[in-house]
Amino acid sequence: MEKRAENVCTTAYQNNKDLLQKPTIKNLSSRPLSALEEKLLNLGLNFSLPIKNVGNTMIDTAATLELRMMDMELTDNDKNKIRTGVARIMAKHIKKEQIQQRWEKWINNSIRSLLQDTTICITKADKANCVVIMDRETYREKMAAMIHTPC
Repeated sequence: MEKRAENVCTTAYQNNKDLLQKPTIKNLSSRPLSALEEKLLNLGLNFSLPIKNVGNTMIDTAATLELRMMDMELTDNDKNKIRTGVARIMAKHIKKEQIQQRWEKWINNSIRSLLQDTTICITKADKANCVVIMDRETYREKMAAMIHTPC
């Protein structure tokens, strides 16, 4: 019974995966978007890049850990086990950071190209999980019309 419920949930997730993961993009501007820009905007407006120079944070964490272990009454064997575990976690993080640097380049280039284009306005739709790209002048006209329209 449990397995059947799990299969139903997995199937429902697979069928709706695109709806759950990707916001839709509505390009109402005259500017065509590149495939990488669309891919970036599909990440959503809440997407943020990982923090750079995490190495300094990891060094601070390791130093703090060493100071705390001095105060604790642990055997050298226990301290070495803790150090080994922390080193393993940090090594995994360093590998992830190297992988992230590869895909970070296209993201930075896409962000830069979208920011440098002053003719478009990128905003969130009112009622859906959707990113809307409009010509800036059209956006200003619509906003001015909304402001000046009496309730």
